Amino acid sequence: MVRFSTVRKVADVILLTVAFFSVVSILILYGFFINIYQTVLLLRLEHVFALIFIFGLSANILNSKSKKTFIKKNFIQILLTFIFFVVDLFETYNILTSPHGFEINRNAYSRDEFFIIFLHIFLIISSFVAITKYRDIWLIFPLRASRILVLSFFFVIAAGTLLLKLPKANVGLSWIDAFFTATSAVCVTGLSTVDISQTLTFEGQFILMGLIQIGGLGIVTLTTFVAIFLSQGFRLKDQVILSEIMDDQSSNSISTTLIKIIGLTFTIEIIGAFAFYVSWLNFDFNTFERIFYSLFHSVSAYCNAGFSNYSGGFENPMFSNHFSTLIILMILIILGGLGFYTMTYIFFRKKNFYSQGLQLQTKIILITSGVLIVGGSILIFILQHNAWADLPLKNQIMNSVFLSVTSRTAGFSNVNVGTVLVPTLMIVVFLMYVGAAPNSTGGGIKITTFVTLVFGVWAFIRGKDKVEIGWNTINMIVVRRSLIVFFISISLISVSVFILSITENYIIVGNQRSDIFSLFFETVSAFGTVGLSRGITPFLSEIGKFVLIVVMFFGRVGLFTLAIAIGEEKYHTKYKYPETNIMVG
Repeated sequence: MVRFSTVRKVADVILLTVAFFSVVSILILYGFFINIYQTVLLLRLEHVFALIFIFGLSANILNSKSKKTFIKKNFIQILLTFIFFVVDLFETYNILTSPHGFEINRNAYSRDEFFIIFLHIFLIISSFVAITKYRDIWLIFPLRASRILVLSFFFVIAAGTLLLKLPKANVGLSWIDAFFTATSAVCVTGLSTVDISQTLTFEGQFILMGLIQIGGLGIVTLTTFVAIFLSQGFRLKDQVILSEIMDDQSSNSISTTLIKIIGLTFTIEIIGAFAFYVSWLNFDFNTFERIFYSLFHSVSAYCNAGFSNYSGGFENPMFSNHFSTLIILMILIILGGLGFYTMTYIFFRKKNFYSQGLQLQTKIILITSGVLIVGGSILIFILQHNAWADLPLKNQIMNSVFLSVTSRTAGFSNVNVGTVLVPTLMIVVFLMYVGAAPNSTGGGIKITTFVTLVFGVWAFIRGKDKVEIGWNTINMIVVRRSLIVFFISISLISVSVFILSITENYIIVGNQRSDIFSLFFETVSAFGTVGLSRGITPFLSEIGKFVLIVVMFFGRVGLFTLAIAIGEEKYHTKYKYPETNIMVG
């Protein structure tokens, strides 16, 4: 038994090593400019890796106690392996019967791109399975859920920075700009120091879209879902961590909720991409461009990222007055900003949904979102009416509604924000600061935090010792959390603006020096992970860019989560100091 256990451990380490080098090989092929000899060598090496994965899976099947149970549990992986094995046999036969044989020439491997793509898909999935299945080998540090969440975002940002710096991914992208872009994507902000359409190649834009998707869903949520989907186990530790991260008290139903969230997200994004594709049929795009643009903007909109890979974004005259495009964008932004739990609660409601009514949190999110969008649209329309007097009334209304919706952490703009009046921008700042719903792709202090603060202050003004919303009493822990988030957010924004006012005083935008309000606006936009800009972001110094990177990271991770991750474990004391009064106000 000891020898068999040792062999098993060695086999696990070998599979993890193969998984690592498989990923490295794929990155080299797609990220670096290499010659045909190096390409063929890597493809042959990857073919060996694939055979090792097939051998490892076969050995696991033979060594399993119940082969039927093992096959049923790992059906998707086994099916993929079987398909690849059949495809590989055909490819090997073609190479052996080819007049070129195993000669190193351009046609020997490039003629069958389908096989190469399938090989890479097989290697990526098999590598992920190995990394997930044997995570106890490499994940050696027991961490609290809050720290895992913070570190997961940091890891993805670091990996994204390296990926964006691959030679095939960019054209003249500096390290600080790659770091800034990766942070903005993972934190679904949309602020950018470079023109994405000009600086990032197709590979770079594809990487950016992946970072946005991972950032919107969360790396822990996404990887756990794939582990469940591939039947790699959902341990009790995984359930506890996800329950804390997603603030779900029922760890038993967390896997079901997770599947619903991921399924709903991908469904909405695919529908959104199809809607864009149909809406842009008359545009001068070829089929591939239309498909990629549609998918990119659908993911970016639903994840409330605000990135556009089209030159000029939606301020481009082709899009700025294209009502169907703007309406699709707004629908995706609103759905993404409602929060995963609100969406699953609405779309997967029970039969007695109408008789029981909505949950308090769902009511707060839906009502407050409606009030902020409608109220913001009306105020923006009134304040901007004279400035937009030369526009048709329908365009004024559309611009007002779109700016109100996109200020809720999305960051798309169909008008030049730098030309918008300051009173209007104050409304935008408020909307950016409040943000979207908790457990959503949006940022800000969150709608529920804002509502809790409003009702809490009103209750304390009236001398009450508890906060009530409707027929519900809000737990004081929630009130304390809201106060912590409010205090830290104000402090973070204030300190950041103070630093920027020192380091960015020399920035010249157009013919004018940047003012303190522009710096304040940019900081709140970064904190709310919005991405709206008055045009000064590309001109920031390296220190200024780093300040906004920190603000974006804090805004996406969540200030309370960050405070708990940095702080010590919760504890309660049995003693109490004497009470006293001090003068305030």
